[in-house]
Amino acid sequence: MYLTDGWELYEQMVNETDCEPNIQILNSLVLLFSNALNVEDLERKVLPLYTQNNIKYDVYTFQHLTKMYLNRRELDQVVELYNKCKE
Repeated sequence: MYLTDGWELYEQMVNETDCEPNIQILNSLVLLFSNALNVEDLERKVLPLYTQNNIKYDVYTFQHLTKMYLNRRELDQVVELYNKCKE
């Protein structure tokens, strides 16, 4: 329910108000999807928005993603994020 509402609010913001996504908005979506442990939609819908909008991950992006992957016991993803963070 919250995931759908959050995503619809994001789409409404972009389509109806001509607002540009920024790091705070995208990190809010990452937090929402990661707290729900919804990796599939996060990786399919949210993470590509960073590239599309030329926004780099910040410390909070890495923090939310790392916490989610640790909770899911996906240690390979944690290592990959760590390596990406060092770049």
